[in-house]
Amino acid sequence: MATETTDTSAAELALIETLMQQIATMSLAGRLRLLEVIGDSVPLEPHPPLSEARKQELSRRVAEWEANPVGGISLEEWEREKFGDV
Repeated sequence: MATETTDTSAAELALIETLMQQIATMSLAGRLRLLEVIGDSVPLEPHPPLSEARKQELSRRVAEWEANPVGGISLEEWEREKFGDV
C-alpha cells in the first residue's frame, strides 16, 4: 500500500489489500456508498497525537504569523505560484 501509518498492523494491511480487491469489483454506486460510510466513520476516531517535531513547527508558524499577520500570500496567490493560471 502506498500510504501507511505507524500504528497499522500487518493484519490490518493484509485486510486492506483483500478489501481493495473486493472493492475493485463493486459498481460505482456501491463504491461511492462505501466511501460515504467510511467518511462518516472517520470523525468518530480520535486524532492521533502530534509528534514533538510537528508541535514545534506549528508553534514556529504561529509565532511567525503573530509577528507579521499581514505578511505572506493568499491561498489564491500560492495556488497561482504553485500551479500557474489554470
